[in-house]
Amino acid sequence: MMVAVAAEAMEFTGWLRHCTGVRTLAWPVEFARRAEWNGRVVTMVANGAGPRLAAAALAAARERETVTAVMSVGWCGALDPALGLNDVFVAVGVRTEAGDRAALAPRRMPAARRGVLWSGDRFIGTAAEKAALRARGADAVEMEAGGLRFGGPFYAVRVVSDLAGEDFALDFNRYRDGEGRFVKWRIALAGLRHPADLIRMARRGREASESLGEFLAQCEL
Repeated sequence: MMVAVAAEAMEFTGWLRHCTGVRTLAWPVEFARRAEWNGRVVTMVANGAGPRLAAAALAAARERETVTAVMSVGWCGALDPALGLNDVFVAVGVRTEAGDRAALAPRRMPAARRGVLWSGDRFIGTAAEKAALRARGADAVEMEAGGLRFGGPFYAVRVVSDLAGEDFALDFNRYRDGEGRFVKWRIALAGLRHPADLIRMARRGREASESLGEFLAQCEL
């Protein structure tokens, strides 16, 4: 069984449109579905942002089924200025503060950008922060892949939802709870002062989810 892990259920929306036999799983996570995708069964789990919650999502799956492959999916921020909005980014490696690990690419897939994915436990929201990570050899950034420790086949497929040169007025890291989840009502209140950030994230999140779904619909592992 392949398990795909994201932070938010919305990151699976576009992919689920291309799946059949979708059913809800009563697991102790925020979102869990099982579906048929291109002739194989996949379990999709979302449990919040960051490596700790991603690891908990994978642990919940491994307690309930035999996991044969793991995929980190969802949105990412561009570090490479050449990456554009809705570009699909397939990691060849994942870099964290603890070191690097390899990642596989689907054996059949449409054209996509490839490179090194930085995975940390902070939302990177300024062009200066992105430039600093770019200087460390990474091409895109996200928050979950580094927590998915698995000895078998591992994939990381992401879609660019913010650009290398962009800043957010809000520091979203201020609005996380003790487990690391982003507290949506706190973000909404803070966003009253900076509504453009929330509008941008919502619109781009929908577009990125659709791009991810279209890409994965044409993939085989």
